[in-house]
Amino acid sequence: MKFILDTDVSPKLCAYLQDADHDAVHIDTVLAEGDYPSLIAAAGEQGRVVISRDPLLDFKRRNSPYPDLPLFILEDVSDDPDVLGPYLCAALTPSAQSFIAQGTVTYLQRSSITFTDVVLTPTSDRL
Repeated sequence: MKFILDTDVSPKLCAYLQDADHDAVHIDTVLAEGDYPSLIAAAGEQGRVVISRDPLLDFKRRNSPYPDLPLFILEDVSDDPDVLGPYLCAALTPSAQSFIAQGTVTYLQRSSITFTDVVLTPTSDRL
């Protein structure tokens, strides 16, 4: 997956994501301005998932040209990239990646992962 990390997330987290075969960049390396409209626009134009600690980013995304932009919000998890990196990479299972790719808002907490706006489509009429 392709990620862009917000200013409130350590740039060191990129290395963990890259080691797990993800394309990850920090906003500070791709934009001179670290404001939310620029972050959302860069992520939307480049097809990236935003990783942030700001829960209000969902509201800002919904009122942008990219209302379906996937977000990954870090809630109540360690600030230490050496703790968070392995935890985040372990949470990015193939199932989680498929939900994230649908334009969900994903919340990673200390003991769980929550997806919002998920639409499940039955693959069988037997349901």
